[in-house]
Amino acid sequence: MFTLSWQFGSEWTQSSPQTFDQTVDALEKQISETSLTKWFLRSVSLVASLEALRISRPYVGDGGAVAITLGTIVLSRVLTHKLLVQPKINRLRQEYRLLSDQLERQQQADSDSLQELRNMSGVENLKAHAEKLQQKMIVRKMRKKAGLKCDDLSRGHMLFTGNPGTGKTMSAQMITHILYELGIIKEDKIVMADRSGLIAKFMGETALKTEQLVNSAKNGVLFIDEAYSLIQPGSAGDFGPEALAKLLLMLEKPEVNTVVIMAGYRKQMEQLMASNPGLRSRIPVKIHFEDYSDEQLIKIFQFMCVKNGYQLAEDAFDVCKEKLSDIQKYEGDHFANARSVRNFFERVQLIQECRLAKEIGEQSDGSHGTPQEDSLTPQGNSSVDPVADDPAADDPAADGVKPLMELSVSDLELAAADYQSQSVSRDSGDWKGMFY
Repeated sequence: MFTLSWQFGSEWTQSSPQTFDQTVDALEKQISETSLTKWFLRSVSLVASLEALRISRPYVGDGGAVAITLGTIVLSRVLTHKLLVQPKINRLRQEYRLLSDQLERQQQADSDSLQELRNMSGVENLKAHAEKLQQKMIVRKMRKKAGLKCDDLSRGHMLFTGNPGTGKTMSAQMITHILYELGIIKEDKIVMADRSGLIAKFMGETALKTEQLVNSAKNGVLFIDEAYSLIQPGSAGDFGPEALAKLLLMLEKPEVNTVVIMAGYRKQMEQLMASNPGLRSRIPVKIHFEDYSDEQLIKIFQFMCVKNGYQLAEDAFDVCKEKLSDIQKYEGDHFANARSVRNFFERVQLIQECRLAKEIGEQSDGSHGTPQEDSLTPQGNSSVDPVADDPAADDPAADGVKPLMELSVSDLELAAADYQSQSVSRDSGDWKGMFY
């Protein structure tokens, strides 16, 4: 409500605008209508009114003098509007235009964690949710800049479902950083827990233990892995329902200010949701982590190579992709996505190291005890500084370094066979002939 009220009884009220533009328009309209002529005419009318009042009530005083005084006040207020308010309104309009023009650029000016999430393989549903959170916060900042109302954010508790190795735990850590960088949580911290972190050994202690755990994650994120284990049907005397009931109460306490993420396998988590009517309404965000595709699996393997200083041989890419696909088919429901890829990578790494150690040993046997392992360094001499004495030392394709980095076709094939010998499949006969 914007009101101009003067002592001579004229009150001018402008209805409350709904948007920033309407607010500015209303202010500009009021200033444009506040003309010197208009207020002069009102002052003349006021003089006549006061003179009539003085005649009827002499104690009022000199009506002309009062009118001049009030007229001066009116004119000063008009000039104040013209000189001070109008420039301020113009500045507000300019700032608002700048905010509008920068909206798209602000959407691209992401936090480091959000950009890192975008570069991850898979987790598409989480990426979509993170993008929505970012867009929401951009618009909220614009509303605050414009002086509009912004209700307190709901905490947005989350449910992560998916098969083993689909990135639920890693994603919980990533989304914690994103929530903090967007200003949704106050502290960049995550408390990891499972059933043992909520359930006590003795009756009456579980609720207290659960409350302490939630409070430890105050202003941050509480991640409960394998949350479905809180409910164990048919288990008499189990304290899981007590922990779950206390957790539900804690989710609604505003002073706790904790985002809770519950994670587990899809089917079991659906059973957990069905066990308590209050769970679904208190956990509004459901994110399912799909199994990785063949293309995503090979990207994960390559990422592990780069992270650990390895690379696939030129003819090994298709073979690696084929072996990963075979492992996925063989293990079936036991396939652990990125976790299985990591296990396979470690087998390949071990096979390559065993091969190199054998080759080095064979070279040593034929060189009268000379430490031929030095031949694998860029200079063939471990006492020489490769950076200072060899301009090509930084080249990852240098002849001496390449064998240490490269994973060959034979490494992949032997690792796949070794992986097979220690894996559990739906049918042991399914493996026969798969890798050779």
